[in-house]
This record gives sequence, C-alpha cells and structure tokens, in this order.
Amino acid sequence: MFSRRRFRTATKWLATVSALLLAGAFCLSLVRAVYWTSPSTRYQVGLHSGLLGVGWRPPGWNRAEEKYPAPPGWSMKYPPCISRPRFWTFGGSLKTWEWFNLPLWIPFLPTAVLASCLWLVDRRRKQAVQLDREDRAG
Repeated sequence: MFSRRRFRTATKWLATVSALLLAGAFCLSLVRAVYWTSPSTRYQVGLHSGLLGVGWRPPGWNRAEEKYPAPPGWSMKYPPCISRPRFWTFGGSLKTWEWFNLPLWIPFLPTAVLASCLWLVDRRRKQAVQLDREDRAG
C-alpha cells in the first residue's frame, strides 16, 4: 500500500511529465499536423495548430460518397490545416465529418498548476526539515 508521501511524489512526477508532454505536443502541432484514422475510417484523432481534435463520421455516411477519404493509420501533414492556434473549443459538421477540437492549453493549465504546487510543497517541506536539523545540530 502506498504511503502518502509516495503517492504525492508519484502524482508530482506524473503531473510534471504530463505537462511537459502537453507542451511538447503544442509545439509539434504548430509545425506539423498529426492524425490517426481508425481502420474503418469512421473515427479520427488529430493534433494540429495547438488543438487536440476528435472526428467521426455522421450517421448514414457512405465511403463511396467521399472524394478524398483519409487513409487508415497514422498520417502527418505540413503545414497544419489551421494556420494559427485557436484558444477555445469548437466543433462542427460537414456532410462527411463531425468533429470537436480542444485547445491543448486547457488540459495543460490544471496539470501545470498541480505539478508546480506539488513541487512547491515538497520544496518547503525539505527546507523545513533542513532548518530543523540545523537547529538541533547548532
């Protein structure tokens, strides 16, 4: 069973790594657009222009109706399809796609705040222990 200290340390490192990955994904998404399309081509997840996008085919969609179907698997486009980052969520629909986009700053912000708070708490705790040791020794 985890002790409270181990749980806090694991959470601190998980939040730190997550925040760094989100920051890296944001930087990558400004110069490249990366997509994964399901084997059935009904679903797509993408990273582009500072956004995490999820797309799906509407009911009644027929693959034969689409002029340029997305290939299944991973694909990368340069430059991204949207030229500048968006700062709020948005979605939409066309005849062949429905989608929702989430700006990467939305999950980054609480993750980075959690990580920085946990690092600050640990730093203060270590400083308090250090001062206590110095008082006992001196």
